[in-house]
Amino acid sequence: MNASLVFKVNTLLDSGATRVFIDKDFVKRSQIPKIALPRAELLAKITDLGGCTMILGHTWLHQHNPLIDWKTGKVRLGRCPARC
Repeated sequence: MNASLVFKVNTLLDSGATRVFIDKDFVKRSQIPKIALPRAELLAKITDLGGCTMILGHTWLHQHNPLIDWKTGKVRLGRCPARC
């Protein structure tokens, strides 16, 4: 799998969500391979999300500690630990 795939997606940051979710139609359309990994960087439950492509929940927010600009709606990952 090419680890450098980049997608621009409509994502919901939800500090109350207990998991990371990705829309199953998006996975299919984008031809993102579903493979078993010994250790995954992002584990997401594939489900129907309607108009949202992805939900990043509390676990992800805690692990990556992103810089969130609430006025512009932009999220930067400048504070990720070295393991990211």
